[in-house]
Amino acid sequence: MMGRNLMSFLGLLLLCCMHGYLAADDQSALLAFKSQITSDPFAVLAKNWTHGTSFCNWIGISCSKRHHERVTKLVLRSFRFRGSIAKEIGNLSFLSFLDIGNNTFHGQIPDEIGGLRHLKYLSLQMNNLSGEIPGSLGNLNMIEMLDLSGNDLYGHVPLAIFNNVSFLRIMDLGQNRISGNLPRAFCTKFPNLQGLSVSNNQLVGQIPSGLNQCTQLVYLSLSYNQFTGSLPRDMWNLAKLQDLFLAGNNLTGNIPSEIENLSSIRRLSLFRNQLVGTLPPSLGNLSTLVMIDISDNNIHGNIPPDLGHISSLEELYLGSNMLSGDVPLGIFNISSLKVIALAANTLSGKLPSNLAYSLPNLEGLYLGINKFSGTLPSSISNATKLNFLDLGRNMFSGNVPIDLGINLQQIQSINLQRNQFTNDLSTGELNFLNSLSHCKFLKFLMIGDNQFNGSLPKSSLTNLSLSLERFVAYNCGIRGKIPVGIGNLTNLSWLTLGANELIGSIPQELGNLKKLQTLRMYENKLDGIIPESLCNIKELYYLDLRRNQFSGQILGCLGNISSLRNIYLDSNSLSSNIPLNFWSNKDISIVSLSFNQLSGPLALEIGNMRGLIELYLSGNQLFGQIPSTIGQLQNLVNLSLDINRLDGAIPKSFENLVSLENLDLSHNNLSGQIPMSLAKLEHLIHLNVSFNELSGEIPDGGPFW
Repeated sequence: MMGRNLMSFLGLLLLCCMHGYLAADDQSALLAFKSQITSDPFAVLAKNWTHGTSFCNWIGISCSKRHHERVTKLVLRSFRFRGSIAKEIGNLSFLSFLDIGNNTFHGQIPDEIGGLRHLKYLSLQMNNLSGEIPGSLGNLNMIEMLDLSGNDLYGHVPLAIFNNVSFLRIMDLGQNRISGNLPRAFCTKFPNLQGLSVSNNQLVGQIPSGLNQCTQLVYLSLSYNQFTGSLPRDMWNLAKLQDLFLAGNNLTGNIPSEIENLSSIRRLSLFRNQLVGTLPPSLGNLSTLVMIDISDNNIHGNIPPDLGHISSLEELYLGSNMLSGDVPLGIFNISSLKVIALAANTLSGKLPSNLAYSLPNLEGLYLGINKFSGTLPSSISNATKLNFLDLGRNMFSGNVPIDLGINLQQIQSINLQRNQFTNDLSTGELNFLNSLSHCKFLKFLMIGDNQFNGSLPKSSLTNLSLSLERFVAYNCGIRGKIPVGIGNLTNLSWLTLGANELIGSIPQELGNLKKLQTLRMYENKLDGIIPESLCNIKELYYLDLRRNQFSGQILGCLGNISSLRNIYLDSNSLSSNIPLNFWSNKDISIVSLSFNQLSGPLALEIGNMRGLIELYLSGNQLFGQIPSTIGQLQNLVNLSLDINRLDGAIPKSFENLVSLENLDLSHNNLSGQIPMSLAKLEHLIHLNVSFNELSGEIPDGGPFW
């Protein structure tokens, strides 16, 4: 009896010793994990993971209630940790939940994680992990959720993962560099799989057959890979599937009529593939569909009227195909629709007059680049939830509703350009712009290439949204002067008023537009001097004032705008010398000053513009010798100095213009020989040196053949 009690006591003592040893082993593993973290910006581990407290009370740690001081959960998500994952993490043998996602861990995934036989949840997503996926993860036979997305993992998905993980419900390997094929019949290994994402990788080959054996599948994303071939027929028998994303691949063939068997489908994306044929009418039987995206394919034919039967539909994307015919009226009667995107087809017909009333939830209407006609329904002004309106490049006509923006208080973008819209001429102004003062979130306003034939209202430009970033109103018959109030639109980055009938000078207030990057006022009747205040626009990238009646000097301070890459001031009446500081911008790409009244010699400083690709100085009164420093412009492709009074020899330094394709020196007073070295300019295609006083031998080779 005493012997039996002694044995029980010794057994209990041994168990306690083993438990204490294993608990200490868990603590050592955690400290090893901590030691591999090189950056802890919130000092979470430095202040909390200390020897003075039980590791079961450390942040992110949960221990078993049954097995005292055995770690079962390690959750340190979104702490901005930087470092590598210590292999000792594999010693946490009771661990069932591991989430260290959304940090900056780097290096490889330790093989030792595959030894955590109790692990059910593993998330390493949104880190900088690299290398191949360890085959040892196939030993996690209790795993239910595996998320390795958003890393830099590469190589094939190890086949071992498909062998022993039959409890797996969710696997996300998206946003990596995984390559190879998806194994055939992998669904037989994952009978409980509910969610699978391998999107944004480099997978190739055909989508494997046998997907219908993933009978529990609810979510499937294979988007943005390099899958080829047709859509497998058995895919359409997934009765529980709610989300199917196959966008951004190279899939071919037709959309099969069997798609109607996806009886639970809510979101379907086949965007940006090479699918052909017509839209099957059976799409209209997908009564649970909320979003469908088949845009950017090669689908032709009409939109089936059956699509108008999907009463639950919220988003319809069919743009960038070859669809034709009228849009079925039933689509405009689906009251749940938030987005209708049909741009870049050859669709025709008119918009229903009750558009805003039949689509009360409409947020985006994208009909650009089609053949729609008729008027813009006045009811559009009552689409109170509308954010984006794109009707550009159609054949719409009639007056733009004068109250267009009265109730469009959420609108961010309006595109009416390249139509035949007109304006109520009774006021002589583009009066519909006045209503846009109510649109406080308006960022993009594009009304160019229409037939408005009126002036810009002074009050409306002053009261337009301070959020406005882009105002494009070219070739639409705008008359009169540029309102001073345009200087109040301080958030503008793009302003185009070209090819109109504007008169007067450019307001000094335009210099208040500090964020302006593109300014285009070409082909008007603007006059006076170019205001020096334009040089205050330090982000200016593109300046186009050509074909006006500007006079005075060229602004030398334009050369101090380091962001400026394109200057078009040709076909004006600018005079005097070109200021020296104009040539200061070493990164500018295009300078066009042709057909003005510029005089004086070309300065040596022209060689500062090392990034110059095109230089046009034709049709001026420049005289003196061509500076040899032009030979420093090795990126120059087009050079036009014709119709001036330049004299002297063609500089030998032209042989350094290794990118030159077009050179026009005609109609000057150049003398001497044509440099023989020009024949070595292998890209030179067009050379014109006519109407000069050149003499001597014509070079042999190159453009001289």
